[in-house]
Amino acid sequence: MATGALVRLPAADEDAVLLLFGVSGGLALYVTIFVLTGIVQPAVEPLRELRDATRRVASGVFTERVPVTSVDDLGDLAVSFNEMQQGLHERESLHAAFGSYVGPALAERLLGQTDSTFEGEDVEVSVFFADVRDFTAYSSRTAARDAVARLNRLFEIAVPIIRLHGGHANKYIGDAVLAVFGTPQPLVNHADHAVAAALEIQRALFDEFGESLRIGIGIGINSGRAIAGTIGGGGKLEFTVIGDTVNVASRIESLTKETGAPILLTQATLDALTTVPVSLVDRGPFDIRGKSEKLHVHGLRP
Repeated sequence: MATGALVRLPAADEDAVLLLFGVSGGLALYVTIFVLTGIVQPAVEPLRELRDATRRVASGVFTERVPVTSVDDLGDLAVSFNEMQQGLHERESLHAAFGSYVGPALAERLLGQTDSTFEGEDVEVSVFFADVRDFTAYSSRTAARDAVARLNRLFEIAVPIIRLHGGHANKYIGDAVLAVFGTPQPLVNHADHAVAAALEIQRALFDEFGESLRIGIGIGINSGRAIAGTIGGGGKLEFTVIGDTVNVASRIESLTKETGAPILLTQATLDALTTVPVSLVDRGPFDIRGKSEKLHVHGLRP
């Protein structure tokens, strides 16, 4: 997969691979028979080429076609083999694109079930909301191509780290990314994973861009119950998480600029941690939109 994760092949592709190995074994047998019975080299060579091609396909190479040198049964076999290679190549490309657009964890789960949607389910998660600081102002004075390239570079750094720590980059919202730890696959100690990912992302961005991006991206983390499922209609569906836990993560992220902390986490996330980072600083209570009581937050520096 382009995203670095493996996705299990659907049953149709598994059948094709089994057929491929069967063809490979059969071709080897035919070559042996032809050699032992004295068949001339021109008849043996196409079989050898087919045998070698099956080995290439078995190793994941789908782009090298076998030559069609006759109009007999061997020629028909070569044509069929090339068509099979083309089909496998198209499916592999589709799987790679699918995994890139929806994320490897989600693609793995979707391909492992018969339905293409998820019914709503209650999950225990840590939600991670990261927003690029002052990107609107930056993009207004920068060429569109350069602004997109800069933003993609930020996500190229952040998203693999999220995945490395077991998270799922659920959606992009302009210059922000919403990640969730604990769905679509359950994750033990999801709060620890979310905090570890946030710290590593901030360190990686500082190494890449220097002091100018030390607080160039704000990250808010909250933990608790959420609803995960497929939302949408009219031909467009999206796997997402919804609920108060998600909303709070987004709103405390907006406090990172006010507090000067590149990472903020709620008391709920702190309570869920098995190991408390040494750089944690109590930032006190804050008014949060949609909450009747002040919310206690804690700052964290890499």
